[in-house]
Amino acid sequence: MAIPRISISGVKKNPRAKIKIHRAASNSGSKGTIFYNPGGPAISAVDTLKDLVSFLDPRIVNDNDIVAIDPIGVGDSDGVVCITPSLPEQHYGVLPSNYVEFKDHLNNVDPIISRTCSSEFAMGSIAQARDIEYIRVALGLKSVTFLGVSYGSILATVYAKLYPRSVSSLIVDSPVDPYSSYQSNGQGIWARIGIPATSQEALMSAIGLCESIGIGRCPVALTIRSSFERVMNRLQVSTINAGKGRAVDLSSFESYVSARLYHFNSLGIDDFELLFDQIIQLANASELGTGAEPPVAVDDVGLTDLIIRLSRMNLVLCSDYPQIDNALLPADAMISELKSPGSGYYYAAMTSSCRNGDRGQGRVGGLLQSGPQLPRTIVFENSHDPVSSTQAAVHVKNMSSRASVVTVSDWWGHGALRASKCTNEELYAFLRGGRGPFSGSRVCAPNQAMFP
Repeated sequence: MAIPRISISGVKKNPRAKIKIHRAASNSGSKGTIFYNPGGPAISAVDTLKDLVSFLDPRIVNDNDIVAIDPIGVGDSDGVVCITPSLPEQHYGVLPSNYVEFKDHLNNVDPIISRTCSSEFAMGSIAQARDIEYIRVALGLKSVTFLGVSYGSILATVYAKLYPRSVSSLIVDSPVDPYSSYQSNGQGIWARIGIPATSQEALMSAIGLCESIGIGRCPVALTIRSSFERVMNRLQVSTINAGKGRAVDLSSFESYVSARLYHFNSLGIDDFELLFDQIIQLANASELGTGAEPPVAVDDVGLTDLIIRLSRMNLVLCSDYPQIDNALLPADAMISELKSPGSGYYYAAMTSSCRNGDRGQGRVGGLLQSGPQLPRTIVFENSHDPVSSTQAAVHVKNMSSRASVVTVSDWWGHGALRASKCTNEELYAFLRGGRGPFSGSRVCAPNQAMFP
């Protein structure tokens, strides 16, 4: 679908946005329309629509048209051009894990990230919300329900603030904290959102649960904490020889931990079993002997893909958030690392390329801080989400006078709707208007027990 846009150079153009519609299966037709955004930012809704439909309650799918929209610059829509980056001559695995590596990243990797992907159009959430509104009008829809997952929660709230008459209700799953969009506290983007701390909490709470239930259900209960401490202590000063001429450093280990915490059983595998097994093997691996396979293969293909993903993602993030001053960023990353060992430098480096030039002026923050309240809203969260804090869910709830929070207790991973049949029941009732929004919060049990 062609979207009228003014390019950065001031030229009017008509780039095409890609959409995909999953039609309601009911013989009586659609009872409503759900616009869907999976976050990222810059993850394709079109590419992930099939997965969304697979875990939603069949009654929701039966009753509603679900529209996946990739705004300009996302997925296969027009707007962003990426080149194959020249790889930096860095010696660490994926992203930096100490101060020296972080300074090297600022000087040598960030310039590559900044120029890998470019757009002739504005890429922030405000511009994307305008694309979505144009599509709503073109589809002839009076109003829609907006489902935003992760960073999609920011786009959902921005859209509802800009076009309050276009949104009948909001569904927010695993939200990014909207308050961080406009709080200026001298921190980089991920530290402001709190991801290093929530990631650390998710891992340590899983280790604590394993210890509390004992070796009957978690066989490594007696050794997992000490093994993790041994791995971290060793990686703080050196790599671990993993055999076959390959080594694991703190950066690649953090990347593996983050992936297991983020996906957590959503891909049909037991992520904690894999994670804990890797931790035990790495702890037992000799510096000179053979041991565990490295969690992440550090190769040119992996690094190329990472740089492209960061560059595309930062086209949005650098527009949405006020950026930290150049001179303050190393100290901010150091403080974040002290609070969340192994995570601070890693996450600070993901968006450190935003510091030069300020592609945007943080206008999203001003919009979220003002304007009308959000419409009828339901927020879903996991109790141990590695990305989204429980505070984020409360902050979204407080932006509406008709909102409620549903928490999946004792569950990890990013994305609560797939974690519990109960959350789908609550969403179905919400969409039908028969129940909720209720005041306060509600707790759902996960579909399966941890360490069964």
